[in-house]
Amino acid sequence: MMLLDLLFPSKCYICHVQVSAANTLCSTCWRQLDFITLPVCNYCGERALREDIAKNCSCRANGEIRLKAVRSVLYFNQMAQNIVHKFKYNDGTEIQNTLASWLANAADDLSTQIDFLTPVPLHVKRLKSRYYNQSALLANQLGKKWRKPVLRTLLIRIKDTVPQVGLSKKQRIKNIRQAFIINRHWQPLIKGKSIALIDDVITTGATARECANVLLKNGAANVFLLTIARKSKE
Repeated sequence: MMLLDLLFPSKCYICHVQVSAANTLCSTCWRQLDFITLPVCNYCGERALREDIAKNCSCRANGEIRLKAVRSVLYFNQMAQNIVHKFKYNDGTEIQNTLASWLANAADDLSTQIDFLTPVPLHVKRLKSRYYNQSALLANQLGKKWRKPVLRTLLIRIKDTVPQVGLSKKQRIKNIRQAFIINRHWQPLIKGKSIALIDDVITTGATARECANVLLKNGAANVFLLTIARKSKE
């Protein structure tokens, strides 16, 4: 063990007990995570008991398909919420590489189908108050792991929406409608290409579908959604 490890031991990202590696979780916190394992519905990312159930997910009957595929690492239980909230709101950016590794593993089967990565953007006012966009940090790290180009400003958020937390599905759809436009500088680059949209959490999918609509209308062939966590339909 190096002297620095003795003086500054690594601590769990959430509960701060000593751990063997930096920017990870202790065994107690780890056991509280609900990782989403295959098979999953390719369209909404919901876990299924069997492959045949995954191919007949209720999302198809609900007319929700606008995304080529969705992959999430975790269900949004209390521990996942603790991780996301610290990463998103409390300057806990040191976990970004770990989260990107988890996401790379969860979406490994999609990586060869993707041409570009882009984060869900923040409005400029929120970016100034928060200082960073957690989705952009994830996109940058994932792009390095997959060796894919990241178009950080492909989408521009022109509408300063109220936070989606606490809104109903209908309210979320109305709130996010026409909130994004394409960056004309990058538009020629995405024609006929497959884009992976990166975000922290998917709840109803309203934000992702709004982004996907803009990308598809501007020439993208397919839009994938990759997130750290998702809220279960159950």
